Amino acid sequence: MVVSVGLYKPLGISGLVIGTAAANIVMVFLQYRRLRIGFNGRLEGTQTLMIATRILIVSIVMAAIARGVWVALNSVAGSSTFGLMISVGGAVLVAGGFYLWAISHMRVPEWQQIEAIFRRRLGM
Repeated sequence: MVVSVGLYKPLGISGLVIGTAAANIVMVFLQYRRLRIGFNGRLEGTQTLMIATRILIVSIVMAAIARGVWVALNSVAGSSTFGLMISVGGAVLVAGGFYLWAISHMRVPEWQQIEAIFRRRLGM
């Protein structure tokens, strides 16, 4: 914050952006260092990158599905308020269902934790 304000006078809005970017770089470095200490040096970067890549791919496919469903339903239901509720709601339901299905089949540890919590709460 101090760097951003200090750079504002000579550089204007660009100074705010540069100062914020510099502060974020320092913050990421310090957080990374602290995480390494907290996890005894094991961040499992390769596994994290692989899972993040899979989630990114599923998210892109989900967005394409949502767009396709919305276009199809919007052409039928129209652009009235009720029509938009149908087309947007349908796109959210179908794309969300696909995402849940896909993520549950990718062996993502975080999803497995969420699934275990739901199973315990539901007594399964």
